[in-house]
Amino acid sequence: MGIRDILLAILVAVGVFLALGKPWRGVLLWVWLSVMNPHRLTYGFMWSAPVAAVAALVTLGSLVFTRDKISLPICAPILFLAGFVAWMSIGLPFSIHPDQVIPQYSKVMKIILMTFVAAAALSSRKHVHYLTWMLVLSLGFYGVKGGLFTLANGGNYMVRGPDGSFIGPNNELALALTMTVPLMRYLQLQETRRWMRNALSGAMLLTAFSILGSPMVPSRGQRGDGGGSSVVAQQPQAADAVASRRTVTDAAAVHAGRMVGADGHHQDL
Repeated sequence: MGIRDILLAILVAVGVFLALGKPWRGVLLWVWLSVMNPHRLTYGFMWSAPVAAVAALVTLGSLVFTRDKISLPICAPILFLAGFVAWMSIGLPFSIHPDQVIPQYSKVMKIILMTFVAAAALSSRKHVHYLTWMLVLSLGFYGVKGGLFTLANGGNYMVRGPDGSFIGPNNELALALTMTVPLMRYLQLQETRRWMRNALSGAMLLTAFSILGSPMVPSRGQRGDGGGSSVVAQQPQAADAVASRRTVTDAAAVHAGRMVGADGHHQDL
């Protein structure tokens, strides 16, 4: 049992307590645990703990007992998302490999369910602002950290996210960070404190370096497969050193699988 596990367990417990009766807080807790995956940065019992599922259950329970106004807005994005869910559900019985599709379908449906919950629970501009901050802090952690690492090592190592998460592989992390930079800029435009605006400028710059330090292999089939918060050394002979490859079904809402390369040279970030 490590100190990281204990600290994270305490933070999750406090978050669950604060989310009781306040669904919007539960949504923020779920976003933090699902996007940042802090449990994947531990080495003990919290690594495999279903923390996101706990946050989701608490949030759903809070919807029943809350006194806050809960209303799902009927607008174009919600209708398009609902139509996408219907289309996936219609196509499910006709899939070529149902045994492979159903687990991924279940995962995607859980994510979309919480997306609808978030749309209903985050009912004010302040709530959306908090959500933006949560996303920026969750992904900006890896952006700033990876940017510093890329500068310190001259871009000789590939920045990766936490093992066993959506943003673990280098390309997925780079994509997530690319979408985070505009959110940082939005928060910077809203800020009146000069030191915070400067901090966000630095975070955007470092995140850009982290993005450049992430997709440093020619193709998905040639990228290394490594541990959490690690980097993979880049060498000209890397393509010849690949020994094996494996397929995993771990993607975002619309992707069913990806190819992950085999062993490379690893150095902890």
